[in-house]
Amino acid sequence: MAALLKLPEFQGRLFFFLLDEFENLSDYQQRVLNTLIKHAGDFYTFKLGVKELGWRMRTTLNLHEQLTHPADYARISIPEKLEGEQFRRFAAAICNKRLAVLLQENSSVIRDIELALPGLDIDTEADLLGVGEVAATIRKSLESDLTSDEIIQLSELKPLELYFLKYWSEGHDTTLVTEMRDLMRDRAHWLQRYDNHKYASLFTIRQGLRGIRKYYCGWETFTQIAATNIRYLIELVDQSFLAHVAEGKSLSEPIGFDTQTIAAQAAGRKKLLELEGLSLHGARLTKLLLGLGRVFNVLASQPSGHTPEVNQFHITDSDVPQDVEELVKAAVMHLALVRETGNKLAGETDTKEFDYMVHPLFSPFFVFSHRKKRKMNLTAKDLRGLVEKPRSAIREVLLRQKRDTVIEGLPQQLTLFERFYNGDE
Repeated sequence: MAALLKLPEFQGRLFFFLLDEFENLSDYQQRVLNTLIKHAGDFYTFKLGVKELGWRMRTTLNLHEQLTHPADYARISIPEKLEGEQFRRFAAAICNKRLAVLLQENSSVIRDIELALPGLDIDTEADLLGVGEVAATIRKSLESDLTSDEIIQLSELKPLELYFLKYWSEGHDTTLVTEMRDLMRDRAHWLQRYDNHKYASLFTIRQGLRGIRKYYCGWETFTQIAATNIRYLIELVDQSFLAHVAEGKSLSEPIGFDTQTIAAQAAGRKKLLELEGLSLHGARLTKLLLGLGRVFNVLASQPSGHTPEVNQFHITDSDVPQDVEELVKAAVMHLALVRETGNKLAGETDTKEFDYMVHPLFSPFFVFSHRKKRKMNLTAKDLRGLVEKPRSAIREVLLRQKRDTVIEGLPQQLTLFERFYNGDE
């Protein structure tokens, strides 16, 4: 480097060695790179791209010498740097630049990715899921037991609000009339309850039916599902446009809600099937994800009377067995799971100190909430069971969560894995 910098064209320059996918290096190779980083000169520096938990070795070729922060390196977490609105702007800029290429060939192409991917508000989504028909039945059932003044108030309720009366009464073993009069007696309290649970109630409208049971559409929803991973976001957009064109639709039209949802399911299925070839743990990762996905799917379809939107878990064991610990770490590294900790002192490899969530990309495929909400406790035995004896383990977990263990039929897109769910052999 010193010799190169003596050349006129390199004077005043700084050299960077850029290495991506650092996690794919062997332990020895990582130690070699660590040594080069530890003893880097003044004229060059290293920039490494590595998946979470992919930096396995912190020592140099001298096993007593470690890289330490901030003396030897600075860690930059892309998810922490690109959160919320910042990620949406970043992703929109990339997608709109790609749309601009299409515009050169076809001036009618939608120019803005947010307009190409329209979303749904909760009431409209409920209508598309068929809440109107159920609400009409509820209204008819209530009218015979209410006074004329109460019927007037009943007529003012939106279909999803009417459905929520049924949702809440079934979960709390009360009657529709009781819930209706509770609403009229203290509407402010009732509306607060409704706001807290109405999203969760969407997952129950088409419970057990074929076809779409929950919509996943809209630019904001897609950016949340991608969880700051630009590759996942582009995959969602790409699948949506391909499906839109395959339907014979023009690129000047917004992409339909059904099309976006089916595309989101396809993106999750594609990533799930790719997991098997990603690491030594690939087959077990796929099984773990199938098991967890089914658990959260059933929790989402049976939320009434329970805490809504449970889609995270915490490992309760004080000592996690090595095989489970390695499996969980591989799941995090290959983005089958995402994790976070409320304890800033927790070590990066301290498995039990983190809360985990199936990556939101898989939520449309398994049909549960993509929003980071509430958690349950799992043991290492549960996680191992979901891989080795999925049917028994799923039922055992659901039983602890006080859910019906006579599990409803699989969502249509999960029937490909019916043999996995129906047998422990």
